Amino acid sequence: MNLLHSSLVLCGLLVYGALSACDKGSWVPDVGLRGNYTSTANNTLVVMGTQIAGPAVVTITAPRHQSWTSTIDPPISYKDALTLNPVWEEYFQESLSETEPARDPIVYERSDEGYVTFTPVVRCSRGRGTCDGKEVAGEICTPFLLDSGALAGEYTITYAG
Repeated sequence: MNLLHSSLVLCGLLVYGALSACDKGSWVPDVGLRGNYTSTANNTLVVMGTQIAGPAVVTITAPRHQSWTSTIDPPISYKDALTLNPVWEEYFQESLSETEPARDPIVYERSDEGYVTFTPVVRCSRGRGTCDGKEVAGEICTPFLLDSGALAGEYTITYAG
């Protein structure tokens, strides 16, 4: 009875996507997108809790972080994403954090006012592959580090309002 119950549970998990099996190397980028591209992430972090008024020189001490993202539906795991395109194992990261203060101060020359925010920049690929015998399509993005070792992203002043 236990074996039958376990098999039914496993089948249920496969049907509902909790466990998926993606075909190794099946990822094909969309036409016109031969490789990866960069994009800003969908989240912006406030990295300075007090408002500033420019011109100003600001040193960022708040942590910055970003995790991998996917628009594939039903959702796939990070491991499945790497199975879709094994080359990604060389440079894809599940998540990256930077907890040390930013290496260089940020200079705001204009008279901007607001909160200093950080929007991560991610490396993405949009295309299609095969998981559980069905075609899946979407965009998969990963955070990355700059040559300096800093988390890739953009600092801006977001107006309070």
